Amino acid sequence: MDIRLFEEKICDIRFCRTCALSAFEQWKGWPITDAVPSLPMIQDGKCPVCGGTEAVISVNIAWLNIHGPYNTGLPSYWILKVNDRHTFEKKFPSKWGLPYYELVKCERCGGAILTSIFIPPIGWQLRQQCEWCNFTKTAEGK
Repeated sequence: MDIRLFEEKICDIRFCRTCALSAFEQWKGWPITDAVPSLPMIQDGKCPVCGGTEAVISVNIAWLNIHGPYNTGLPSYWILKVNDRHTFEKKFPSKWGLPYYELVKCERCGGAILTSIFIPPIGWQLRQQCEWCNFTKTAEGK
């Protein structure tokens, strides 16, 4: 599959900024291997969880690799950061993909499946995770 097909499907999902930043403070792991936190979406102008009104757009969320003092070149772990997409593309090459790429309906339970796409230097990896029934699917390609 051509990686450019993924760019055509990028969704702008409006998540609650307060809940997202709180969840990101707790998350560290590896893209695709570790599921990203489930985040509430802004509905009718506010968050159904905390009542916040400020949104963060999915394309402004990215993985950032963290190198410890004794690393061997590979990251020690990854974190999730919020910034504008232009800054990410300038500072951190967009090759890493999008942790919150799209939401689709789960065929099993009707819940929301979050798709994450990770784009290392060679190929791509995809993870789909349903927040209701925990259905998980992964795929990869070149």
